[in-house]
Amino acid sequence: MEVHIIQCKTNWNDNAQIPMLWDMVYSANNFSRRIDIGKNGYSIHNLKHFTYSFVTVPTNDLEEIKPTSTCVKRVDQITGGNYWGHSSVSGVARSIKEMLGKNLSTGHDNSHFMTLETELPKLKADYNYFNMR
Repeated sequence: MEVHIIQCKTNWNDNAQIPMLWDMVYSANNFSRRIDIGKNGYSIHNLKHFTYSFVTVPTNDLEEIKPTSTCVKRVDQITGGNYWGHSSVSGVARSIKEMLGKNLSTGHDNSHFMTLETELPKLKADYNYFNMR
């Protein structure tokens, strides 16, 4: 089993520390105060794969965001990666369209785009609980 957490925020500067800290908690093997991540002896360490990603559509000027910016540094090492709603910029963030291939490729037989192409026409009938028209 795989679990992939994707945290989405529009304000990158103020919110980048949250996914950084949660990724650290989830990645820790143990804590000095006997804190466990999981229930009844089962934890995320029993999973085949686990990642934590951060996705943003920054509202500030993109020219201000550099590889050395604090907001970038906070999320540059999280397990699932750092993504945004723009083209990839080396050392800053990957394009959001790269996220599925990086994090979910091992749990899937077909590409995600092929699956979406197959499943989207079923929204009205098979997935009517989404109330999409």
